[in-house]
Amino acid sequence: MTKREIMVKAHEYAKEIKGNYAVAMSYGLKKAWSESKLPILVGSEKQISWATDIRNSNIKAIERELADFERRYSYGDSPTFITIIEKLRIALDDIKGVKSPTAAKFWIEHKNVAGAYIQKIKR
Repeated sequence: MTKREIMVKAHEYAKEIKGNYAVAMSYGLKKAWSESKLPILVGSEKQISWATDIRNSNIKAIERELADFERRYSYGDSPTFITIIEKLRIALDDIKGVKSPTAAKFWIEHKNVAGAYIQKIKR
């Protein structure tokens, strides 16, 4: 992903957020930059576009779950939450990491891989 593409994506994310545009843009840049570090997907142009959206939604799902458990743990809920938090971080690293599948076909066929991770971790 080129710097120009990162900036365009950052502006798209910033437009989705209401309020202070500078803060929204900062968030958008962080998000776009982290996405640019993900492994490059292989497949047709349509497959790559679709698989990128699927992979990003899986990442968001795990990030939301992680944030929820971190918040609940900070309120003094169950001490087992720390184990769940650690496992969610590992799952997030697996999806974002170098060993993450690069075939667009994988992400299309496994649309809810984050849901499977989360269900397995919560058991």
